[in-house]
Amino acid sequence: MGDIIVGANERKSLILIHDKPVLNEQVIRLVGEGASIEVDEVLCSGGVQSKLRIIHEANCTVSKVRSRGVLRDGECSLAHATVVIPIAAQKSKSSVSQRFLLLGKSAQIDAVPSLEIEADDVQATHSTAIVPLDERSLFYLASRGVSRDDAMALMVQGFLNVPGASK
Repeated sequence: MGDIIVGANERKSLILIHDKPVLNEQVIRLVGEGASIEVDEVLCSGGVQSKLRIIHEANCTVSKVRSRGVLRDGECSLAHATVVIPIAAQKSKSSVSQRFLLLGKSAQIDAVPSLEIEADDVQATHSTAIVPLDERSLFYLASRGVSRDDAMALMVQGFLNVPGASK
């Protein structure tokens, strides 16, 4: 995939669905003042290696990354999201949020939200949460007559909240 370029006062949204165990690299460059990107990333398969890099190249640029995924027992994936804000990109804003649900004790995710900031007048945040499947919630649903498989499917669907998916 080639670089995605976002120009002055341009707003773009990008949905990345990773459903194959391959390396996915994406570079996004915010090249004009007021450029904005919102990235919604979903990992749906083990073996995914996602490397996302957003470079703020102008003042007053905005980036928002929301990554999430579910890994089954025995699956491993990698999700790296790097935001670069050089000194020339003052008054820029960025946030990176990563959430992953592990469906087994041997499921693994290498989730790394990185900020490389040289500018001194920016707002930037990052967070990562990696959680195991909540057995108490499964038990609760089972006590209401929902099968374990259906309960797990409901929990995964709710956790992923895939854009455009039917409800």
